[in-house]
Amino acid sequence: MIEGKEWYWQGTIAIPWFVQIPYQAGRVLFGKDLIVYYKGEDNRGYFNKNVELENAKKVLAGQARDPEHIQNEWHGEWKRRQEALEAGFLDFGALSKAELLPKLKEIARLYSLVWEKAPMIELFDPWGEKLLGDEIGRHGLSFTREEITALTSSLEPTLAQQERMGMYDVIKSGGEGLEAHAEKYCYMQNSWGKGEKLPLEYFKKEMEKYMHDFDALENEIVELRKRLEVLKGEREELYSRKEIPGSLKRFFEMFSLLSHWREERKSKVQLTNYYLSELLKAVSAASGAETELLKFSSPDEIKSLELEEAYLRELEERKKEAVFVSGKWIYGNEAREIIQEVESTLKRGEIKGSPASRGKAQGRVKLVLTYDDFEKVQGGDVLVTPMTRPEHVPLMKKAAAIVTDEGGLTCHAAIVSRELGIPCVVGTQVATISLKDNELVEVDGNSGLVKKLG
Repeated sequence: MIEGKEWYWQGTIAIPWFVQIPYQAGRVLFGKDLIVYYKGEDNRGYFNKNVELENAKKVLAGQARDPEHIQNEWHGEWKRRQEALEAGFLDFGALSKAELLPKLKEIARLYSLVWEKAPMIELFDPWGEKLLGDEIGRHGLSFTREEITALTSSLEPTLAQQERMGMYDVIKSGGEGLEAHAEKYCYMQNSWGKGEKLPLEYFKKEMEKYMHDFDALENEIVELRKRLEVLKGEREELYSRKEIPGSLKRFFEMFSLLSHWREERKSKVQLTNYYLSELLKAVSAASGAETELLKFSSPDEIKSLELEEAYLRELEERKKEAVFVSGKWIYGNEAREIIQEVESTLKRGEIKGSPASRGKAQGRVKLVLTYDDFEKVQGGDVLVTPMTRPEHVPLMKKAAAIVTDEGGLTCHAAIVSRELGIPCVVGTQVATISLKDNELVEVDGNSGLVKKLG
């Protein structure tokens, strides 16, 4: 099951209630070899890299036949399925027991359909740079990293940038539209580990904070809009000067779409996880099982609201440590042994990944694997984590540099680190298991190397 395979892993702070169905549905793309590990809210998924490469090539073949293939068959179909899922969102707490179980089953079914399409972006995290390099070489061309960034980045602002631009407009209008703004962005701090709704009071405080330093906010918005215009101009100039053939241009446009889609998908995940959290509370109230325990179940597992003691005991074991592999759950020592065997196949030694944001910086390592680790990060530290998500942004603003285990050209860490202007190396696969808290390191965002300095 494990030997003879090349593994690529990604991890985050997550609970099975939110992420287990996406993993299972993702096996359509990632293959049946997928291994999912949980230890509390520390989550990791291990994927067969060769299966990912095979399916990435299939996607590219479809795109070569039809320039609208990804837009229509993947991104467009994902949007249609996501809309169908959202149409089923309601006040789950108001449902009777008789109404709740069918609704739960329907949400689980639609959620699974969404995630048959949504993970396509991740196929290009381990392989995107190589596939793009091969295509560039095939045409006998060469590009600097800055040029590749210009050609593959999204021309749209990130979700966080959109919120700040919206807040800027609210303040300029004297506070008019704040309630609509709050409703639009009330899910923006959600993640695979939590699903909450920010109250209006939160946005009132944010508005007051920005009003105290409005000039700084205005300068940020002006610079942001200028950067996006410059990026658009650089792309147009490169297309003209380099005489990029149509097939290669479509390749670049695909990565730009994936970058945009990742941000769009993020906002939908944040919305969905709020409603899944409300659904979890409703199931807890109807079944009598504790919410904290049910976080380690999955919506598709609940066949009855009369939960058996044996199942609840299983969730207790899952909460401690568990692996989901070949369609079944494994616990305790056996689960730990499986993960140790997989991780033994990862190449140690040199810590090298993809240079995502240029520059060099030195600092003390701070490993961030769970929410409890957030408080460790101080100004000038090097943030080392499996992958950044929106909840990591306050930490990223403090950091001297960022290093991740996973990610590629269009990942969150790459996008945000470039916005912040700090060095970033992504896709090392071994940073969190090779580095320790407070080790002094140098992060080279030009070469992708991370060096221990003793």
